[in-house]
Amino acid sequence: MYANTHCWVCIIRIYSRHSRTKILKLLTGVSLPATLTTINGNPFVGCSSLTAITVAGDNPTYKSESGILLNKAGTTLIACPGAASTVTVGTVTTIGENAFYGCAALATVNLPAATMIGTSAFANTGTTALTVTLGSTVPTLGISMFRDVLSKTVTVKVPDWRRRGGGHGSAKPEPLTRAISKSNGATASGAGAGPARGPLITRAGPTAPSR
Repeated sequence: MYANTHCWVCIIRIYSRHSRTKILKLLTGVSLPATLTTINGNPFVGCSSLTAITVAGDNPTYKSESGILLNKAGTTLIACPGAASTVTVGTVTTIGENAFYGCAALATVNLPAATMIGTSAFANTGTTALTVTLGSTVPTLGISMFRDVLSKTVTVKVPDWRRRGGGHGSAKPEPLTRAISKSNGATASGAGAGPARGPLITRAGPTAPSR
């Protein structure tokens, strides 16, 4: 099934007597025209069969990379297709609100430049295991980032975050730990992990020298 933004409106209007959820699940592809210049949040939440979002090359505000909707500069991830399993974008600094919401097949996310994670960005996501790899900057966190996560195991990998103030050693990223440890039913796993109830944070970089 192929739909552009005009068909999207028609579908909702013509079949409004049916469940909106069922309609959204039928959508497998979306093409956004150059004339579409304003999108509020992630409009594709619930499109679990969506494999790609494409954008006209002359759109002045948005673009698509590997089927993922980004702002034109490629710095904000607005929406990930619901059927995506692996996402890697090196230019993204901001993960938008609800950007991955409901991506049940999501298994691997690599966003090394991310410095901001929006509210409910990874809510209702994941397969058996979800791995999110971030960069060296401790991100600004939105609330409920991993709310109702579907994965039984969530691993967030971060480079060696240091304590500020010139001291040696690695800083435990407490805000991120608290934010993701509220995931429903998620358990930690991996080298050195204890019987923690929340997702695991591991350091991807080398261990910092001790004083």
